[in-house]
Amino acid sequence: MAVSYLLRISWRGDSTFALEGDDVLSLGRVKPDLTISYGRDQSRALSPIAAGSIAFRLNNISRDYSPENTASPLAGFLDPARPLIAGATAGATSYTLFQGHTDDFKVDPAPNTKEVDVSGLDALADFRENKATTDLFPVVRTGAAIHAILDAIGWPAELRDIDVGATTLRWWCLDDEEAWQSMANIVNAEGTPALITMGVDGKVIFRDRHHRLLRTESNTSQATFRDTGAEPLYSAPVEYDQGWRDVYNVVSIAVDERDPSPLLSAVWTSDLTYSIPSGQTYSITASSSEPFHGAITPVEGTDFQVRSGSASVSLSRTAGKSVTITITATGDTVIDSLQLRAYEVKVSRTVQVEQEMTTSISRYGRKSFPDTAKGACLEDAKAIADIVLSYRSERLPTFSLTMIGDRDERAAQCFGRDLSDRVTIVSGELGMSRDFFIEQVSHVLPLGGLYPRTTFGCEAAPAPADTPFTFDDATLGKFGTGKFAAAPLDTASSIFIWDHATQAKFGTGLFAS
Repeated sequence: MAVSYLLRISWRGDSTFALEGDDVLSLGRVKPDLTISYGRDQSRALSPIAAGSIAFRLNNISRDYSPENTASPLAGFLDPARPLIAGATAGATSYTLFQGHTDDFKVDPAPNTKEVDVSGLDALADFRENKATTDLFPVVRTGAAIHAILDAIGWPAELRDIDVGATTLRWWCLDDEEAWQSMANIVNAEGTPALITMGVDGKVIFRDRHHRLLRTESNTSQATFRDTGAEPLYSAPVEYDQGWRDVYNVVSIAVDERDPSPLLSAVWTSDLTYSIPSGQTYSITASSSEPFHGAITPVEGTDFQVRSGSASVSLSRTAGKSVTITITATGDTVIDSLQLRAYEVKVSRTVQVEQEMTTSISRYGRKSFPDTAKGACLEDAKAIADIVLSYRSERLPTFSLTMIGDRDERAAQCFGRDLSDRVTIVSGELGMSRDFFIEQVSHVLPLGGLYPRTTFGCEAAPAPADTPFTFDDATLGKFGTGKFAAAPLDTASSIFIWDHATQAKFGTGLFAS
């Protein structure tokens, strides 16, 4: 089976990938192997997502990639953050495997080496360099909060694939905060197995904690990987971890509940004197330690004093943790005693959500789940605790395997699988046949006629609970048959889904966490 590859760098930054030198692979400049990795930083649904990365080496005999060589056709264009795309074609199917930009460009100046090491990252890495400020939202779903962050940093609307989200955030806003960490906090508030990642089509993808229940790729096995027998077969290296260290049976989540003050108060004051020439404007950032809403435009005589001249005042927004006060002077103007009044939204109480699974504690000892669900409201914190205990109070093995794309069945899996895909893994050595979720993907593309290798890092899918109590069911609705559980495990085939032909009915659709 023939596999061909694509690797292009838009050296001039126009993203057409069609100019001289952009198709680096066709020039024969790329030396094996090219590597691509994306997904979580460990093969666990609890682990954070890392930015996608790519790395490869270029032959520099021509010195085209030497930045000091003015005779190079790329002279003046060997800059960082050049758009980059990589892909593969297996049979009649083409796959995009990476979209991003160059990150590092290291020329080896040794006389006999003549090589350049190039690394790249996808756009998730750029979010660490962007700060976001948003309005204050009294109630917002996690998906809408992700949209608000992307709006704040100017991310295109057409490059988004965002779930609505299950968690509701109360009195949420950002004030000049790192976009990436803010999105990671929202994912934590959404709860496992939520994720945010960058798709190969360049879209930011947010999946909420229910996505594995609702999406066919996650609730139905997409392939069976075996060590012997029918294709697709996997190869060494193979790693298996029993999952003892990642058991959690005690959950304690602190929920800060905020209430808006009924009284208008000064949320920011200044003792400075502002001198503004006639016809000029002056902008001041008014920041508060607590979020506020209903800010009123400062009133002369109450919120500032005019010592000379006259001024008009406006606000950039009326809610958040900071606003910009703009003063426009008519005549040479001097003002002082400036303040901003609004309604503060302070933490009024902190409620501790505490749950534990006694059967797991007796078996493994007490193992506490880290409290990362900051921002979740009380009911969502309880749902997250239920999910953690349902999924994590017993061990979930991880399994890492390598697929060599030397035939059609394997190549289709190498390039066609993605994060959160459900697959069945059969291991004769372990006596195991079990469903897993893909949490990590890593490609090694030899580029020289040999076969691609893809490593999948997977975590076992939790087994559904037996005989859950179901109202109006002839059997499971009876005491002694249908069982109540302290932390019921949601299953894709029985959760309640509005407008669904069968799962919107009592006796079939069960409410989910």
